[in-house]
Amino acid sequence: MDREFCGKKWLRGLDTQEVGYVLRVKGNTVVGDKSAREHASTRGRKTKGPQYILGMDLFFSSKPIKRGGRASHLGVISNRFAGKEALNWYQKRWGIELLFSHLKKRGFDLEATHMTDGAKLEKLFALVSLAFLFSFGWGCQLRASRVATKAMSRKSLFREGLEDLLRLLTNDLPDPYELRGFIRWLKRPFFDSFFIV
Repeated sequence: MDREFCGKKWLRGLDTQEVGYVLRVKGNTVVGDKSAREHASTRGRKTKGPQYILGMDLFFSSKPIKRGGRASHLGVISNRFAGKEALNWYQKRWGIELLFSHLKKRGFDLEATHMTDGAKLEKLFALVSLAFLFSFGWGCQLRASRVATKAMSRKSLFREGLEDLLRLLTNDLPDPYELRGFIRWLKRPFFDSFFIV
């Protein structure tokens, strides 16, 4: 989770439900007897065992990061994970952020739905997730099979795949060769062109 989810009641609730979490914290968050910033900038940044943070015993981990030429530190807390394990879990969050951005404003505009029925929302999420996978996978296939241009490199794999699929499927007279190529790709038993960014 990112810093905006840093509420004591929320974190205690997750802990009570036995949900493991890794949360990025601000530099002024008190970790034991010092701020997270002070812990992070100290040599040998590992804190031994759980620390008293936000009224709970939690693990604190940090690592240096570079932003625009200036050094800073990433500090995370967790109720289950320590050290590199916590930092690795937090790093996976970025892929989730990208997925959400594609499902919302940069792709399917999921936020525009006015549905409130749980069963209908579940079906909508399933459908949009499949559409995302097809778009992302087709983008990977296009990128792997074509010579990359500057225009292509400016687009995400998802966007490239989505735009090409929209062109193929909404054209009154689609190119039969290209359409057959997509159908052949779709029928493959596995997708060797998928790769992680």
